[in-house]
Amino acid sequence: MKWLIRCTLLAVIISVTGCISWDEGWKTKVQASGTGDTKALLASAASLEATADTAAKVKDVIAAYEKVIAIDPGNYDALSKAGEFAMLNGYIYARETKEKEEYYLKSINYCERAMYTNPEFKKLADQGKPAWDCVDALTQKEMSAMFFWFVAAGQYWTECFGSFSHLLNFSLPGKVNTVLRRMSAINPDSMNGRVHMAWGSSYAILPGFLGGDMKKSEEEFSKAVKTGPGTLVNYYTRARYLHVKKGDKDAFKKDLEFIISNDISRNKIDYAWNFGYQMKAKELLAQENKLF
Repeated sequence: MKWLIRCTLLAVIISVTGCISWDEGWKTKVQASGTGDTKALLASAASLEATADTAAKVKDVIAAYEKVIAIDPGNYDALSKAGEFAMLNGYIYARETKEKEEYYLKSINYCERAMYTNPEFKKLADQGKPAWDCVDALTQKEMSAMFFWFVAAGQYWTECFGSFSHLLNFSLPGKVNTVLRRMSAINPDSMNGRVHMAWGSSYAILPGFLGGDMKKSEEEFSKAVKTGPGTLVNYYTRARYLHVKKGDKDAFKKDLEFIISNDISRNKIDYAWNFGYQMKAKELLAQENKLF
């Protein structure tokens, strides 16, 4: 009887907690519902990125790319950019778990739809395979979609679920890392060190039994900074994950102060992200005494 009660309780806990999953983006069947000049709309959306330094402005960027998607549902550039800025809003501006979940899932959805524009990926996905079983078909063209899919899925796992859910879904990080391995196979130095940064973060965040490795984390972050010395995310994540876990307070402060002192006006392409990382660097530095 006690055994039955324990099993019943476990079943209830599992059903309430649930698996960390989502409906693949390519299952979202969208018909063109708008008209307009997609080239002009893409240029307009890109211009909004250069001043996107509030949550409202980031959402305006997403909406601008969604106008293109409404006209051309298979437009790779619009899909990958919508995925990128949905990830940005979830990670930088969203404060409540519910909103983070909403935007991480939105990012995953758009990025998967962007990947699905690759004909070989589409063939595999149409066989019922998940993204991580289709990624060998992807190329340099889909690098941005892969990257923002990876970070959105990672943050969804990290920020929206607790330790018990992580145990129930212990295999998910390995599946998600399949996408990161594909990016490394294509070009490990691409995206200004962000691929190395993603490996460094993953090795630092995950426990050892799921592949965590502090030595490898340090090596990958060094490669990230060398490859992308002006890419602020490389410094922020190194401070947040590696230096905190190592207890290296001086290195932590050095990386965050570098971010804060950086003149982000010189890089309009990454302006929205860099503004966000300056904001997060200040917030993280204010927690110094709690973290060390």
